[in-house]
Amino acid sequence: MIIWDLQQIIEHWLFKNKIILIYGARQVGKTTLSKQILEKYSKTKKTQYFDCDDISVKLLFETTNAASLKQII
Repeated sequence: MIIWDLQQIIEHWLFKNKIILIYGARQVGKTTLSKQILEKYSKTKKTQYFDCDDISVKLLFETTNAASLKQII
């Protein structure tokens, strides 16, 4: 299954002081994949989910420089 393969790749890169962005076409499972991974790790690690379907969140990331992103994260 493609989602399972992607989940394995993403989990390999988690918690290495990097931001992981998941993007793609509508209705392909990005939110489902993200929430499955967050659910798996949220009890033992600090996690954060940003929904860029919310226009205020989307604008925040579109108009922010690197220093501001560090403060957000």
